[in-house]
Amino acid sequence: TSGTTSLPKKIPITESSLDVYKDALSPLFKKLSTKYANEIFDKNSFLPLVGKYHFEDSPLGIKVGCISGLTIYLSYQKYKPFMVYDFLESDKMNFQHRWNLIQDGSRKKSIKWIIATNPAYIYEILKNNIGKESFSIKDAQNVWPKLKIIITMTGSSNKPYIDKLHELFPEIEIWDAGIGASEGYYATTDFKPEPIGQLNNNHYYFEFLALDKKYNDKNTLIFEELKNNSKYQLIVSTPNGFIR
Repeated sequence: TSGTTSLPKKIPITESSLDVYKDALSPLFKKLSTKYANEIFDKNSFLPLVGKYHFEDSPLGIKVGCISGLTIYLSYQKYKPFMVYDFLESDKMNFQHRWNLIQDGSRKKSIKWIIATNPAYIYEILKNNIGKESFSIKDAQNVWPKLKIIITMTGSSNKPYIDKLHELFPEIEIWDAGIGASEGYYATTDFKPEPIGQLNNNHYYFEFLALDKKYNDKNTLIFEELKNNSKYQLIVSTPNGFIR
C-alpha cells in the first residue's frame, strides 16, 4: 500500500504482467463498450485520473509503474482518440506539470466518462475548476454537462466522496472498478496541495488463517505464530469492517 504518502505502488512491467492485467481488465472495458457503445466514445470525452504507467526503472532495469496507470496504458491505443490529454506525454512530466496538464484537460465540456484511481481526485478537480471550496449541484454539472459515467473505487473510506458525487450528479452511474488504490481502504486522500493519504485509524488488527489443513484448526493466528513456507489468508480488521 502507498499508505500515508499516497505515492504509487511500484508494479513491475513485464510482458507476463501486462498479459495478466489486460485479462483482468477485459470484463470492465467490455461492459463499458457494450453498455455505452453509442453514447460516450467521442473526441475529448474521456478523462483518466490515474498514476503514471512508467514511474521509474528498478536497479535491475525493469520498468515499474502504477497499477492505475497500467489500466489506461493497456487500453491507450484503443481509447487515445477520446482522451482529453496525451497520457503517454504526461508520463514524462513531474507531478506539478502533469497535474496542470490533467487539470487543463478536465475543463473540456465534452467529457462523458471518467476513470479515477480515487474519487477524491474527482472532487479536487471539481473544486479547482469551479474555483471555490463549496459549490452547488448546478456548479458541478456546469463543469461536465455531458457526463454519463464515473468508474472509480466506491467502498470503505471512499464512501463520503461517493455520496457527494451521487448528490452532485444524481443522474449518472458510478461503477466500482477496483483499479488498485489501496488508499481507499487504509487511508483517505487529502490535498496539501499534493495528495497525501490520511490514515483512517492508527491501528489495524492483522490475523492469519492457515490454508494448509494440517495447520488449520479454524482459529486465526497472529504474525508470530506463522510457519515458514506455509500459505495463509490475511484478515484485516479496520474501522470499516473486515478485509479478507
